[in-house]
Amino acid sequence: ADGGSAHGPDLFHLVAAGAWLGELGPLHLLLRAASRPGGADARPYAVLAARRFSRIAFLVMLTLLATGLWNAWEQLGDIPSLLGTRYGWLLLLKIALLAPILGLAAVNRSRLVPALPGDAETVGRPAMARLARFVAAEWLLALAILAVVAVLGATPPGKHVAPWWPLSF
Repeated sequence: ADGGSAHGPDLFHLVAAGAWLGELGPLHLLLRAASRPGGADARPYAVLAARRFSRIAFLVMLTLLATGLWNAWEQLGDIPSLLGTRYGWLLLLKIALLAPILGLAAVNRSRLVPALPGDAETVGRPAMARLARFVAAEWLLALAILAVVAVLGATPPGKHVAPWWPLSF
């Protein structure tokens, strides 16, 4: 980032991403253990952790989206830089990886987390097992985003490169 105005959003983006990504792995392990028949002791903790994570993750995603938009504007500056530079293409890939994460998160928040305290055999444990799989999928997608971010960090920002513009307008 160039200029002092981008350092704040960069820092918030980094802290939010770290908080979210750092919680996904342990949450997955807890949910997976609690979803098994022998994991009844872990189940109340898993329900509590999933509820808390759901609230925190919502705020984290809002922060990531807001700071991501700001950072993208700072690094691109215009639509041709988004569509016509390597940096822009990598950013679009990052967004494409984020879209299914947001979809999974919506299902988790609206359907699975509310079902966790239900009857263990018919509702709670199956919802917990499904939530554990969805959290694992979010985690894998987030790791893919980290790989894209690593390449983005070594790529000149779009506003510093002449875009290749294939469109007629």
